[in-house]
Formats: sequence, structure tokens, C-alpha cells
Amino acid sequence: AIDKLLSFRVGRDTASRCAASVQKHVPRLLTPLSMAVPGRWGSRTYFTLLMLWDLCQAVLADNRLGDCDALATKFAVQRHSTSSQLTPSDPSKMLFFVHIPRTAGRTFHSCFLKPVHAPSKRCAKSYDVLRVNVSLGHCGLLSSHDDYSATQFLPPEAALITQIRDPVGRIVSAYEFVIEVAARVLNRPKNFTMSPSKTDTRSVWPWSILVPLVEEDMLLRVEADRALGTPDHADSDETATSEAEDLDPYDNPLVMPLQDFVAHPTVQDLLGDGAAMQVLGLTNYSHWPEAAALRACARTSRQARARLQTLAQARLDTMLHVGQMEKLDLSVASLAAALNVSLNGTSWLGTTANAFSYEADSDEMLDDATVAARFKIRDVSKAYLTARRKLARIIVHSRNRSPQELEGLHAGEGVTASRNDTELHVKQLQAQLKELAKEARIIGSHEAQGPAKQILPDSHFINESPLRQTVADCAQTARSRSAKRKVNSLTGLITHSGAHVRFSSASREAISPTVLQMIRDQNQMDSALHQHAGMLLHAKVEKQKVAGIFNPLQLQKPAQQRLRRRVGSEALPDDAQSQSALQYPNPVVTPPDPGIDDKLLREEL
Repeated sequence: AIDKLLSFRVGRDTASRCAASVQKHVPRLLTPLSMAVPGRWGSRTYFTLLMLWDLCQAVLADNRLGDCDALATKFAVQRHSTSSQLTPSDPSKMLFFVHIPRTAGRTFHSCFLKPVHAPSKRCAKSYDVLRVNVSLGHCGLLSSHDDYSATQFLPPEAALITQIRDPVGRIVSAYEFVIEVAARVLNRPKNFTMSPSKTDTRSVWPWSILVPLVEEDMLLRVEADRALGTPDHADSDETATSEAEDLDPYDNPLVMPLQDFVAHPTVQDLLGDGAAMQVLGLTNYSHWPEAAALRACARTSRQARARLQTLAQARLDTMLHVGQMEKLDLSVASLAAALNVSLNGTSWLGTTANAFSYEADSDEMLDDATVAARFKIRDVSKAYLTARRKLARIIVHSRNRSPQELEGLHAGEGVTASRNDTELHVKQLQAQLKELAKEARIIGSHEAQGPAKQILPDSHFINESPLRQTVADCAQTARSRSAKRKVNSLTGLITHSGAHVRFSSASREAISPTVLQMIRDQNQMDSALHQHAGMLLHAKVEKQKVAGIFNPLQLQKPAQQRLRRRVGSEALPDDAQSQSALQYPNPVVTPPDPGIDDKLLREEL
């Protein structure tokens, strides 16, 4: 298996030399694995091969160390000089969002980029697989975790944008996210299957590699803890274990400690200087064959690393827009000005799956009944969401109220439905949506049988709210969902004695300085890139202000900020906070206190 892997990755001529070179490392590599997973080797084979491959790359890098400077120089000439001579970028033709993981890219894409692009201008979703080939021929918005090397598949006038984040916050956030996704397996039934219309996080790079790696380690640790006893789940949210009894989420017996995660060779290859590697087109997800060798050179040759760092900063200089995650409001407002988009103008709905068809025969037209079902889906979806919000209000208001009070709760709205009636209505609308989906013959881009063709016109997806409101509401909803999803995902991570794993501001501040310094040392290129991105953003905003085209944006309202403080979550950092050495704007929500004002809870819902 090792021989096949090496033959596939580096070619037969170097495979034998590399395989022979790593033999002396095998006992050192396998000993800790055999101690950690006695008798359970089958599921670890893949990760063993990955680590052997890392060693193989190191051996090849040692043999090429003298050539690293030449390799970096050749890369700069062949790749960067060519890109600088391309046709001037035109965002109206193609806008490529180079989404660096854990930089608020999902919010940036879903809450701003999609609402300012009509459905006909959006390329097919490409986070798991690049789907330019099945997108509409004139699609103009592509978002992906692909690195710069994917530009070879795009029009020459494609404009590039990206978001950069401080590497310490990015790596710690990546660790938290990997733990969150891996922990979901503890709460899911054995026969659980992901909806085919959704993109599974486990199929998206780099989580497709990192989540299985951490999950396998987590399951072994949880199994060992369960052997000592069964956790007591009797406590409700209101009487749950206090924060003082929580485990250190970054160093506990249930999951891989943060320090081990940071030191893992696979993690270093995927996330180390990850922003710079993605901007350069040198990730292990790259479409360029020289990427692996240059990544190895960046780790072993100071001169090659300096050359690549300069090249990465030069790449940022050529992009249409470079934002900073810590200044998301400023970044969105600046990009709006760069795209000549009015924040007070109209926007487009985000969900438009029923607008397209991916039939094998692109000339085949859908019948009238199918098209009618697609038109009807939006109205039923609105009714479904309205009913769900109403049900949420009833649940909130039903606390400590008698059935008689509950029955007349919504009389002011002309509605006298009880909770059971509303739940029934929600289920009926949900079933209707499923039937309409069948009638509408909706085939997602993930199962495309042919190139896309648009069935419903763009006018069908005009949003009633202005862009500014759409962006702010979407960002707030995204933060709330992310926080609640994290809380729910981690409920299964509990020791036999009842101690939980919970990420919080206090636990982040308590991370060992040694670990933080490890991250800094492994991400020197990214630290410089983050600083350069801040300078670019500041300079562009100042120019836009002078030109009179900059329109400020606030993604959080004061009332929402108060609410988030009261439920224990963090607000996005301001300029003063963003200067701190450790930045963590990701929200962490604890269960709401029953005494919180109902009005605030309604705002949250």
C-alpha cells in the first residue's frame, strides 16, 4: 500500500528511494501508534500512510535542500510572472473568493457575496469538488477552499478576493471546529445519513483529513473513559455541571490535546502557514505538481521561505480585495465599494436550488407542472419558516404559563392555536415541501447529470429587504446558529464523572503560552501576511473615503450586542481588541438563563 501511494504521488523513479529512506523511521513511528491503539490497526492504516508520506516528503526535501532556492525562484518566474501579465481583472466577469478556512468565509460568502449576485451569476457550489464545468457558462461568483492554482480553470480576467486571519486565532479555531465536527458522531444514531442536498463537512478539504484523524483518536479516548463508568445525563440545562467543573477543552482525556494537534505532522502540512500556502497555490490540495516540494522547502530552507513570503504578499497586492476577519464589518463595506454595490440597494435570496436544472439533456425542457412546483416552493418555504418562528415564540412564552394562558397567547395576532396545533402545522408544511421537491425534479449540482440551465428567472429571487439589512440579519443568524451548533455538538463529550468539554473565552485565555508560541513559530509567513493584509485594507478604505464611495456597515446592533453578552457569547472585536495577541471572535453560547427577558429571547429567535 505504501509503495502504491508513493508511486501515485511522486512517480516510480523516486518511490523506491523514498520508501527505502523511511524504513528506518517506521519503528519510531509505529511504536506510539501500537501503544495507543492495540488490536485496532485496520482503521488507522490511512493515517499511518499519511504520516509515512510526510516523512517521505521530508526525506525528499533533504535531498533537494540545495535546490530549494532554485525551485522557489523557478516557481516565482513561472507562476507569478505569468499571473502578473494576465488581462486586467474584471469582477463583473468572474469573482473568485479564495476561502481560507476559519476566516469567517462562510458568513462572508453567504451573507454578502451571494446576496449581491443574482442566481444566474452564481457558479455551482464547489467546496467539496470544483464544479466550474457544470455551472452556467456565464457564472460570475465562485467560492471554494481551492487555492490559487485553481485560477488556471477560470477566465483570465477573473478577480480574486480573500480574507486573512491572525494565525493563532485561525489554528485554535480550526482545532475547536475539528473537535466540534468529530464529536457529532457521539450524538448520532448508527444509521444516520447526511442529506444529499447538503455538503458534508467531512468531504470538504481540509476537514476531510483532519476530522477523521481527530475522531479516531477521540473514540478511543471516550471508549477508555466509558470503561471507568457511565456519565450521568440526568441533569437538565438549568442544573448542569458548573463551569468550575468543566474540563480544559484544550487538554483533557477525551480529545487530542491542542499541543499534540499543533505538533502533528499532518496538521502542520495542512494548516501550517496555511493562508500563505493557499494564496500561493501550494496547499496539498493544489493543482500544481511542484506544491509538495515547495511546502517542504518552506519548512526547511530559510531563504526559500523568505522568497515565498515575499511572493505571497505580492499576490495579495494583485487581488481586488483583501479583508481581515477581525474587521469583518470594514471588510464587507470596503468590498461593496470596490464592487460599486450600494448597501442600500436591493439584494437576492440566498437559497436558489430550484432555479436550476442539471439534466443530462440540456435541451430538454421541464413540463409546466414541474415548473409550477418550483415556483410554489418559495411561497411554501416562507410559510414554513413563519410557522417555525411562531412555534418558537409559543415555546418561549409557554414557560411557567397555564394552558389557558397559552391558548390565548397570540390572540393579538388573530391566532388562537395551541402549541400542538402549531407543531402539526409545521409538520404539514414540511411534508408539503417534500412533495413539491419531488414534483419539481430538483437535482442539485452535487448529482449533476449535465451542465446547468436556469429554469426560474432571477426576478423570482429578489429579496424584499435592502442589502444592508440582509447582510446584518444573515450575519447575526449565522453567529447564533454556529454557537448553538457548537453547544449541541459537544454534549456527548462528557466523562464518566460528568465533566464536560466546553469552549469559552476563559478557557482560551488560559491556553499555555508555550502552545501559543508553537503556533506562532509554525506560522511566521501567515503572521507577516496578516499584517500585510491589514495594511492593504486600511489603505484601500482611506482611498475609498477620499473618493466618497465608502459606506460604513455595522453587522451587530447594540441591542443584539447586549443580548449576546447576557447569554455568554462574544461580540466581534473592535479595532482595539483586534490588536491583542490572541483574537477569538467566534461566538460561544451557554444555555440561556431562564430569567432572561422574554423580549431579548424573541430578538434572538
